[in-house]
Amino acid sequence: MPFFFIHRPVFAWVVALFIILLGLIAPEAKGFVAYGRDGTPAAAALAVVSGGIGVYLNVVTDRARRRQSHGEAVMQARHAALQVVADNDAAGAHYAKLGFTERYRYHYRRPA
Repeated sequence: MPFFFIHRPVFAWVVALFIILLGLIAPEAKGFVAYGRDGTPAAAALAVVSGGIGVYLNVVTDRARRRQSHGEAVMQARHAALQVVADNDAAGAHYAKLGFTERYRYHYRRPA
């Protein structure tokens, strides 16, 4: 739960209402795991769901189990978006196979 420092007295109901409102606007987070035949994790994904779209923030596959569709298994959504590092050719090929297309590029800005 977030910590708020308030300089004047606040009624408990105001704080409770604020927490409820924050919960309503926060996207729903989900984690997915695909297991291999031996019962150990083979791939995992973290996503948030916003406006009916699953936005995948992190998809990882065990190096020894790549190219076996485990990554595909954790990306089950009717509508999805994701971010991929531009020079990750293997991921780009995989996501293209799943029907993803590049929409735009971006970069992080850092202070000088």
